[in-house]
Amino acid sequence: MLARYGISVLVVEKRSQISTLPRAVAISTRTMEIVRSWGLEQAIRAGAANVEPCAWVTPMLASGEGSVIPLGHPTTAEAARISPTRPAWAPQSHLEPLLLDLLVSHPCAEVLFGSELVAMQEDDHAVRARLGNRSARQAQELRVDFVVGADGAHSSVRSLAGIAMRGPDGLAEYQSVHFRAELVPVVANRRYGLNVITHPDAAGVLTPKGPGDRWAYAREWRRGQERLDQCGTDRLVELIGTAVGVPGIPIGVDGVSTFSFAAQLAERYRRGRVFLVGDAAHRMTPRGGTGMNTAVHDAYDLGWKLAWTLRGWAPSALLDSYEAERRPIGEHNVARSGPQTAPGRRLPRPCRTTSMAGSPTTGSRGTTGRSPPWT
Repeated sequence: MLARYGISVLVVEKRSQISTLPRAVAISTRTMEIVRSWGLEQAIRAGAANVEPCAWVTPMLASGEGSVIPLGHPTTAEAARISPTRPAWAPQSHLEPLLLDLLVSHPCAEVLFGSELVAMQEDDHAVRARLGNRSARQAQELRVDFVVGADGAHSSVRSLAGIAMRGPDGLAEYQSVHFRAELVPVVANRRYGLNVITHPDAAGVLTPKGPGDRWAYAREWRRGQERLDQCGTDRLVELIGTAVGVPGIPIGVDGVSTFSFAAQLAERYRRGRVFLVGDAAHRMTPRGGTGMNTAVHDAYDLGWKLAWTLRGWAPSALLDSYEAERRPIGEHNVARSGPQTAPGRRLPRPCRTTSMAGSPTTGSRGTTGRSPPWT
């Protein structure tokens, strides 16, 4: 947003390149409206799976028996009544390169990989920032108008600004196996964003990671249970094969990732000339698929407000509205994504669906008695 308004912006990324992990896949209607205004809708859909943003609860992927439950996203038909676009089920590894290419196409935008903020000092007019570069002997010092911490759950910007996080950490540990398998013929017309597998020997979630053969199998790790990151390839193939329900189907394992759940909110989104967006401001569990989408909405809102202020189109008081408007949304989404037993929480009511056998059923949370853990 800053670059689109002609504001010089420097993005500092400590990694040497953007992540190649699929990570988040549920792109909400509002996020698609934003990227549509940037001309990216078709490019994003080219890497999206053709699914409805719902969960299919079934013993095995190949089983014709199951029920559908909502995930909080409008269906294709519902979205058509309220927006010119609709949600997309595209992996973050497809979305981020598109955003990066768009950003660097602006002459006023620069991206520094392999660098990170190591110190900053603010006065009434600017922020003096020191960048550490792993390939350079000396640190680089810059004088900038504002600093935006978009540096994730373990934000250096947030730490340097002295802003604390509140809320529970370590709510759960999930492990995900990224694999390749031709499963389109298996799912047939049962194309949903999440496939909640209830088979006792392979309970977990199967998620398409794009329009091709890339998938993920994930489950929560509990004490006494085998860890997926310690299983050999043969064992992983066995688990996935059981979840799919097609003996002998070719499966290629690409790797295993582990991540923890947290439901935390920054005490404040701003301190002087320093702002927080995304996971630096709020840590949400993947339940409901709000984490990445809330981050995009944060950045969109803050971006135009900073640009209008810097261009002199609005008084500096406009920047106060960022926290006033965005933090209550972050608070709501953090609470919504948190422990299902938290006081005051209400679970979405199961929708009435039709089973694949044709008889009307009421959607359930499956044999585990819990709603789908994530998107």
